[in-house]
Amino acid sequence: MTPAGEAAAALLVGGGALLAVVGWLSRTQRHERRLADVLDLPWGERDVPVAALTGSPSVSSVTRRMGDSLSRLDRRGVLTASIDRAHLPVRPGEYMALAAVAAVVGGLLLGELTAAPVVGLMGAVIGALAARRWPDIVAARRRRQLQAQLPSAFALVASSIASGHTFLRSVQMLREECRAPLSEELDRVVAETMLGEELTDSLARMADRFDIPDLRWAVHAVRTQQTTGGRIADVLHTLAEFMRSREEVRREVRVLTAEGRVSAYVLIALPLLLGLTIQVIDPSYLRPFFSGAGLAVLIGCALMLGAGFVVIRRMVDIKV
Repeated sequence: MTPAGEAAAALLVGGGALLAVVGWLSRTQRHERRLADVLDLPWGERDVPVAALTGSPSVSSVTRRMGDSLSRLDRRGVLTASIDRAHLPVRPGEYMALAAVAAVVGGLLLGELTAAPVVGLMGAVIGALAARRWPDIVAARRRRQLQAQLPSAFALVASSIASGHTFLRSVQMLREECRAPLSEELDRVVAETMLGEELTDSLARMADRFDIPDLRWAVHAVRTQQTTGGRIADVLHTLAEFMRSREEVRREVRVLTAEGRVSAYVLIALPLLLGLTIQVIDPSYLRPFFSGAGLAVLIGCALMLGAGFVVIRRMVDIKV
């Protein structure tokens, strides 16, 4: 079989395995959503379809068992917290399984394309590291979106309180009016409140979960006003203006540091793409780098690239 045929076969087999795992997990999630919809129905509202209560217990049990075994690798709960902040519709164990399958398939395909097992191994390692970082990237994006939504949200809550509504009712109205991701997080806050939790405590957990100082200050202000009394609407209006000013500064800093962030991505991606292209076109050209002293030079270059990327990211990561 020609190299192109082997690469195509590896791509088909790996893609089929990945799609099978995704379909397996999606089927289980659909079944769980049907059960959740049944539990949300008021008593006697309508007949429950049989399909909503039947399913494949074996798939659910195997998925749960696989998730529990893989979740033991995340002893400190870092990945679990990242997936929770990113609002990904998978469990930590399921995400680890998908990431492992994708990394192995990508590594095998890359090794087949380049005819170098070392390159395939490096691709699998890079894929696993990228999969580990992906929830953090999505969570950071959701955090920025939440920060951008907070000024208008608190202004709306302040106006609602000034018109006579309670703080809880104002938050419930905000949940119905705002967009994701704030609406999704407020759903969680309101659900905790309906279970007997204090609203300020739920908002404080939301602020700690995403590490949003503006929201933490707002919670402290609300607690102080509830203890000492006074017009909480005026305080929330002042906080909304303060948050809006900080958000404008954050956006300006992000614009000014955009060139540095793009430079970091280009500097780390250019050598990798160039080396991969040379390896595919002429595998013998880079062969000395995969044995002996060449391998040490290659590892040293990778470490220096990683260090340079970290330094540039630290330089442009300005806290506001």
